[in-house]
Amino acid sequence: MRFFLRIPQLVRLGNAEPVDHLDYEAEKCMHHHQKGDRSYLDVNSNHANSGCPSAVAGRSWRHSLLKWAVYYLGKEAGCKTTMEPQTSSLLMGQYTAEQCRALFPKKPSKIVAQEIKVMMKELDAIKNMPPGPIRVTKETIMRRKCAMMHQQYQTKGLRIDVQLEDPITDQEMWVDTTCIHPTCQTRIKAEFKHVKNIILAETLARSEGKINQLTKQPGKAVINQTNTKHCAYAPLMNVMRKQKLDGKRHNLPAFRAAVVSSLGEFGKELVMLQEWITSCYARKIVGEGHHDDGGKIKDLTAKFRRKFRTAIVVAVARGQARMLNTYAGTSGRMHQEGYQ
Repeated sequence: MRFFLRIPQLVRLGNAEPVDHLDYEAEKCMHHHQKGDRSYLDVNSNHANSGCPSAVAGRSWRHSLLKWAVYYLGKEAGCKTTMEPQTSSLLMGQYTAEQCRALFPKKPSKIVAQEIKVMMKELDAIKNMPPGPIRVTKETIMRRKCAMMHQQYQTKGLRIDVQLEDPITDQEMWVDTTCIHPTCQTRIKAEFKHVKNIILAETLARSEGKINQLTKQPGKAVINQTNTKHCAYAPLMNVMRKQKLDGKRHNLPAFRAAVVSSLGEFGKELVMLQEWITSCYARKIVGEGHHDDGGKIKDLTAKFRRKFRTAIVVAVARGQARMLNTYAGTSGRMHQEGYQ
């Protein structure tokens, strides 16, 4: 609550001091992993979202809360839901689990990306070979290559958070959830420039009696993170599209980067996901027929939509609270426990 009200956090470490770039006294993290004003426990939670070792568990928990919120809401809407499905199963077994870890890493370097292209061409050539000892030998070599590549670069394979499927329409959705902090050191300049442009556009629109369309856009951090997610999962989506063109799959799943900021700002694709799940819920309750409470379809769907938004915001708030309650360092936690 203090974070959302922009009030300094409660005294816990006992080392608060005046800071040049802050207009209040702030305590300093015990880990000493940041320099300057970034090492202080600020009201905007920039330090907690700067990669502070003490806040890592809270950040991970925040992500878990988000994906489970989508999972349970999808389930309530009548969707077939799968938490963190295997990438190999998403791609209909075209690649083994070992191959997926090597071919679809989360953050591949240029060298790794080039090697992956060569390996995928080799795998496609092997699949087109007739059965026999030569094919078996080449498959064995490729398995070794994938294992060596994974071991050499220690890359973590791509894996979406939630798979949703509407049983009525057979529409499928692949969802990756994430929460970002707009005012952290790597995002604050772009966010400030974006907000400044919105204000200037608003002034111009009012003078001309028009509507400022920029106000409908999310923040720059949310936009950039959405684009980043699409770039990361592009290899998976390319394989999926090719499978559709080859007639191997009957439907074309949609990918949604469900991005929300630590301030509760929804990305466009998170809103699109919200509306899609709400439409699934609407079809479900229509199929159920008359409700004993006499609720109308539009009222029930409106209530579900509010529930979706609330669940996401609460997940962010709970995760943010966990980060703020733990980012101080081991010495800080010991001090706090002694104080209590």
